[in-house]
This record gives sequence, structure tokens and C-alpha cells, in this order.
Amino acid sequence: MRLNNTLVGKAEPNGVFYVDHAPGNMVVVTGSEVDKKLTFTLGAGETRYVKLAVGFGVLVWRVIPELVDAKEAKSDIADLAFLERK
Repeated sequence: MRLNNTLVGKAEPNGVFYVDHAPGNMVVVTGSEVDKKLTFTLGAGETRYVKLAVGFGVLVWRVIPELVDAKEAKSDIADLAFLERK
């Protein structure tokens, strides 16, 4: 997964990670068979949650980023393991 052209993490089953970033326009890109892109604006002091969904592709799974609200994200995160970013 890339955030504003910087590699920030890898989609892994049952995992979660976070990125601290300055406010502004954000572009999340995931790539496997086809790049999928999500754009949004991050305000000062704001927390946004991006969920990586999996969809069927022709040859491999596609990882699709989607913006979710805090309630859904916190519910999902409760069952996931924190991934250390490398």
C-alpha cells in the first residue's frame, strides 16, 4: 500500500497498521493485478480509516482501499493484530 507515493505497509490477513501524516490531500494506492486508488483529504487533528477489502481478479486477488467511518473501523480493528511496519 502506498500513501502519496510512499510505501507505507502491506495488506496482510487479520492485520492492522497505522500511519501518522500531516494534513492535506491523500492518495492511497494498492496494487496487485490492477492498481486501485482512493483519494481523500485529511484535516488537522483528524483520524481517517482506510479498510483494505479483497476482491476477485482475473489471476490474483485485488486489494481495494475504502474509506470507512470510525465506528466501523474500531469494531473491525478489535479483532485484528497490530502489524509492525518495516
